[in-house]
Amino acid sequence: MWVGASKALKENLKNVAFVRNRLRKKQESKFRFQLMREDIPLTPRIRLNLMGNTDKEYMAGLRYIVTKYFGISTYYDSDMGFGAGITLTY
Repeated sequence: MWVGASKALKENLKNVAFVRNRLRKKQESKFRFQLMREDIPLTPRIRLNLMGNTDKEYMAGLRYIVTKYFGISTYYDSDMGFGAGITLTY
């Protein structure tokens, strides 16, 4: 099945299935459904984060891995706007 496919493509296809979802009932008797996926590898050093829900809130972010323990990140959130920072992994 993997004949001729690159290693990065293989890893991307393996990780696609790990989508976090959440269903909860709010106090106003409304149901809220959310899907979230973190660390989608675009390249060996760039990761993508995505989130969306039925309240029309959404988030998208990118992280560039500088070293094994340090990264630079940026995101856009529908409520908070743009943001950027550093990511420390331990």
